[in-house]
Amino acid sequence: MEATLTRFQFLQCLVWGISLGLGPWAAKDAFGASRPITLVPENHVNAVRTMLKKRNAIRVLIGSGLKEVMIKGRDIERKIFVKNERKYFAGRTSLAFNCSGLAKLKNQKLNLNAGPILFASLQSPQGYFSYQNELYRGQIKVLAKRDEDACDVVNEIPIENYLQTLLAKEMNGNWPLEALKAQAVAARTYAIHKMSDQQVSRAIGHEAFYDLESSEKHQVSGGLADITVLTKQASKQTAGEILVTSSDTIVPIFFHAKCGGRTLLPQEVWDNVVEGYHSVECGKCDGKGEKEWKNVISLQRFRDFLKWAFKDDPGGANLIELLNTEKLIFVPDRIENKRIKVYVGEKLFMVSKTLLRRYFGRILVASNNFSLKIGQSDLSIIGKGLGHGVGLCQLGVLAWAQQGMDYRAILKHYFPGFRIEKAY
Repeated sequence: MEATLTRFQFLQCLVWGISLGLGPWAAKDAFGASRPITLVPENHVNAVRTMLKKRNAIRVLIGSGLKEVMIKGRDIERKIFVKNERKYFAGRTSLAFNCSGLAKLKNQKLNLNAGPILFASLQSPQGYFSYQNELYRGQIKVLAKRDEDACDVVNEIPIENYLQTLLAKEMNGNWPLEALKAQAVAARTYAIHKMSDQQVSRAIGHEAFYDLESSEKHQVSGGLADITVLTKQASKQTAGEILVTSSDTIVPIFFHAKCGGRTLLPQEVWDNVVEGYHSVECGKCDGKGEKEWKNVISLQRFRDFLKWAFKDDPGGANLIELLNTEKLIFVPDRIENKRIKVYVGEKLFMVSKTLLRRYFGRILVASNNFSLKIGQSDLSIIGKGLGHGVGLCQLGVLAWAQQGMDYRAILKHYFPGFRIEKAY
């Protein structure tokens, strides 16, 4: 497989090769003969295994933009990094962090990059902390945001303990064990990919002190109270298992509540191709949850959407002029259609349905499987499913598990381009 280097990896290879007088792409073996350097991308399964031997705990953002942080626990050791100060608090204690003055840190001699500043860390031999009425295992880190007087809170926790809380949030802690095991493998793969990729967001990139957020943006995890007997079993019985592509690559594994009949490809929703994905017939989620949803928007709001959708198009100015004067005529739509076809006057415009969901949000457009019906002054959006529709359909998984299918067969159904591997 052709290796792709990050800028940092390239410079490492360049400096190492030049220091030996070899140039960047050659090394010498014990007999002095030149041999090529084999470079393994960070998302290759072997590179990920090496990473996980060094760090098997994931850093999860559990609080953001806070003016004050209160952490409770027993026998806490606190380290303040900007002061290089350590302090031990015996017995039960509550530690408060006032974040309103942390912008002053910008004036100190710190390495100022795009990401937050690691301000403080808390650890305890008990291994438990209370934060915002939730009990968390592992370590707590307090980050100072660079662009405002506020703090972020990060929980550093072993991956399997993290998954035990996540399964109850992203699925249901009392669903059949095989369904929870399928979800565990999918969520573990996504989490480990985020650890290896080190790209929390475009703005922060590699400068963050956390791997992912506990939110719908990434994955929703919980506290110790969310763990059930079944979520613990699902984690233990699939420990270390992840999905990899045929080229031994780890890519983000997505999941959603209900596909509405057929799963979608990543490029149909987010415009980026992800290796290994196939669109598959679900066949099972129709009988679960709400059968159909319906919402209404005004035609004027749809006109505003078209202006937004084509704002960067070469003909965008012409469209705006047409929208101010011409009538909208919709081509009859079906739920299977991927695009909306609408005439503005005599000019035909086609726009992806996923773009409409991106514009109006998941409340008005609950999934990417919908059709449009024109009224006198409004537009009805009638759809099936819940969520983006890519990857694992959770209500479909529930139905398959209730019929006796094991988690390996379930994953094979939704991810035919992947196989299960042990990461640790």
